[in-house]
Amino acid sequence: MEVAHTHGRTFVAATGEAHAAPADAVRVRRMPLTAGGELAEAALAGVAEEEETATGLRAGPLRVARAYAEEPKALVLGSEGYGPTLGDASGGALSAPAGAGPSSHVIGPPLQAAAAGGPRELATMCDALRDAAEHAGTARGIRFLSGGEASFESYAALLVSARQMLSALKSRLGLERGDAVALQIADARTHLRAFWGCVLGGITPVTVAVPNQYSAENATVRKLLGAIDVLDAKHVLASASGVGPLAALLSGDVRVHDATALLDSSAPADAGAEHDAEVSPDDVIFYQLTSGSTGTPKCIPERHAAVISHIRHSVAHCGYTAADVTLNWLPFDHVVPMLTFHLCDVYLQRAAVQLPTAEVISDPLLWPRAMAEHGVTHSWAPNFGFKLVVQAARATGSKQLPFDLSRVSRLMNAGEQVTAEVCDAFASVCGIAPSVLQPAFGMAECCTCMTYNNAYDSARSNVRVLKRR
Repeated sequence: MEVAHTHGRTFVAATGEAHAAPADAVRVRRMPLTAGGELAEAALAGVAEEEETATGLRAGPLRVARAYAEEPKALVLGSEGYGPTLGDASGGALSAPAGAGPSSHVIGPPLQAAAAGGPRELATMCDALRDAAEHAGTARGIRFLSGGEASFESYAALLVSARQMLSALKSRLGLERGDAVALQIADARTHLRAFWGCVLGGITPVTVAVPNQYSAENATVRKLLGAIDVLDAKHVLASASGVGPLAALLSGDVRVHDATALLDSSAPADAGAEHDAEVSPDDVIFYQLTSGSTGTPKCIPERHAAVISHIRHSVAHCGYTAADVTLNWLPFDHVVPMLTFHLCDVYLQRAAVQLPTAEVISDPLLWPRAMAEHGVTHSWAPNFGFKLVVQAARATGSKQLPFDLSRVSRLMNAGEQVTAEVCDAFASVCGIAPSVLQPAFGMAECCTCMTYNNAYDSARSNVRVLKRR
């Protein structure tokens, strides 16, 4: 129910589930609001009398959905710089205005330096890939699953392929440090090779979703054209099938290249470190396009220092380790697959599994099946992905899927509105504890996820909000 206390009386509005209401409460169907969304106190008594007479609202179950009381004190956001440790961060909490409540900027325990037992510290993500290639060797890397077949690329092999790509980018296309390149590559393995080829050379990639058709009216195509224009990109690396249609849409000074053919044109002998650029922590590693949910998509520069700061803080907060096994099935134009998972995988030298998005959409149970078969500990999806599994599981007629997900530690639900009903239903059909579910929220402007619920419990973690049109 909604509750309002005014003029010595208590008013409640019935909205659904049963809960006891005060015995002396005056019941109404709705709370009258002003144009600004505030409680219209003067009109409340009249509404109560009118609706009570017409509908007999003094009976019936109620649910607390919103309490009208004095305005809460303002919350004040803070700012934090990027540094090797929290102690080196610049800035801090912003000054609160007079009369404001406590700052909403919560730092928590200091992030310890690596020498003091904190997460490992590297200067750039280029260092992270080179370190993974040297120390993880051929043992750790990415397992690509597609069409029932599996193939593996170690971090050492990824470094070799990335340097071959970089050699081709420089020698054949004439790209230099600081140039921007748009990526339109459907195949995950080829995409990562191209991405790292750019990053190692100080060339900045921007990944845009591959549209279902290349037409000037397509919203994703418009997003791609906008990114190319904003970044003044002169080159696009694409899947073979997209080269022709893309070239027909782009202006003459923007060239489109088949990424696979470009890589094949570079000999293994070109995979040396001599092409690696001198990259600094403040350099941009990639550009991330926002979803555009609040207007025109923005192009966010993600810097090495910020990415590494995010990874190290996430390690401290979420307990990530090199022993984890991750699984992603969402495309790399989204910041979570690229930053929260892949870049963190490389930095921590974790084993990773990659599934094609289209195959999971077609067969949602492929996701939990693959997690069970490959001993996955961490995975993620937006809420719709969890819902697809629930619907597919119920269609089998079984109450619980036959997959052993006992190794799964965290399943992040992020990227869109998280609903308790879907989280709880997923936990039930998969036979896992609800606490495995990890609702999270983030923004590309802040690298990626910045709030995590590591103790999800539908009975305690949820707040019901009454929506009004």
